[in-house]
Amino acid sequence: MQYNAYNLGVRVAALETQAGLHLELRQDDLAAVAADKCMKVVENQEQARDYEAQFVRAKALKGLIELVNGNFDSAEDFFDKSLREKFSDGTAGLSYAEFLHKKQDYPLAKEVYRNVVQGAIEVKNAGRPYLGAGNFSVDELIVGSMCALGQLELLMGNSGNAEHYLTQALSRAEEAYGDSKHPTVGVALTSIALMYRRKAIQDRSSTLLIQEGIYRKVIDILKVPSVESESEDAAPLVDRSDIAALARGAYAEVLSVQENRKDEGEKMKNLAESIWQHRRMSLADALDSETSIIDSRISRIL
Repeated sequence: MQYNAYNLGVRVAALETQAGLHLELRQDDLAAVAADKCMKVVENQEQARDYEAQFVRAKALKGLIELVNGNFDSAEDFFDKSLREKFSDGTAGLSYAEFLHKKQDYPLAKEVYRNVVQGAIEVKNAGRPYLGAGNFSVDELIVGSMCALGQLELLMGNSGNAEHYLTQALSRAEEAYGDSKHPTVGVALTSIALMYRRKAIQDRSSTLLIQEGIYRKVIDILKVPSVESESEDAAPLVDRSDIAALARGAYAEVLSVQENRKDEGEKMKNLAESIWQHRRMSLADALDSETSIIDSRISRIL
């Protein structure tokens, strides 16, 4: 079947969305199937006017799945170098920036993140539909890109820029959803809390009260059961488990350094570890890693 340019873009966006939802649900095998199908659909449309652009997007989707699976070397083959120069490549550009981020090519990663943000803002201001957002709306694409860029700025030692982008991501998430308890707001808040955690370690300062307030908000947003409501052997099923566990594990640290709350901190730590489902790293490693990325598209740790 032959698609016209617009229909091919719709088809690619639909398969990007399907793969993204599978990744969010930790159904990685099904996500890979959707990505393979996306590639096949595009490869069968070589005569389409926008074949090249859709091919870049389809490859980038496979690259994202490689990143999720920790296959950073093989991921590189799926990212077209043209993504570093384009403003409006949306979720494909974001995936490429995350690859560069993990590769520790920080200056280029920063450039691509900023290009994605700029392109998405231009699309939003123009008021036109944007299929390149994949399983994002344009607003979500801006939030996700700013959130990742803020994490990178902190890693590069630019704490002022990090705070700027992360608070912008939070504000835009609250505005986009009209709900201060939307899960994406929880993801943005987690990134902010971890920024304060990292700054406290670097500056040898204390931000315990700030961190605790944010972590408690995240726990409420992501519907993580309270410590008191769980038996010791219970392992609650939690949506966005990477983020929920990360926030709770960091909160456990905040509690454990307070002499009169050590027991509460230990219970919190145990519950966080029971929620954690990441296959490639422990919760402790994720908290200590400087190069882990919170991807708000799929609520996973890369």
